[in-house]
Amino acid sequence: MQVRFSDVDVYRHVNNVVYFEYFQESRIRLFMDLSRDLPRIEQPVVVAHIEVDYLAPILLRAEPYDCWTRVARIGRTSAVLESEIVDGDRPLARARVVLVFVDPQTQQPAEPDPVFRRRLQEVFDL
Repeated sequence: MQVRFSDVDVYRHVNNVVYFEYFQESRIRLFMDLSRDLPRIEQPVVVAHIEVDYLAPILLRAEPYDCWTRVARIGRTSAVLESEIVDGDRPLARARVVLVFVDPQTQQPAEPDPVFRRRLQEVFDL
């Protein structure tokens, strides 16, 4: 992920709020990659909880940082994702996100689409 000039404060540190955007971008990319060859799934997913551990400052620089996300657990109507922003082997921030799958008609928590659930289980050995 590329740090933008607008992401930083006067000391060239990424603002703490921007970390949430970086983790969001990583989640979106993950879900796009996971569903690329699946039939279109029209099931909303909402963030129920997110926590971030700030381990070291992310600085403005020309080189991008690596950010990865994995599904750590999948429940009946939710999934727990773990993410990390790193500079080489050095972790800079970690996040834990609880997502809830939603029925588009009732707007209530619902089990994830079975095809997508199988993909998550296969890819992340759940």
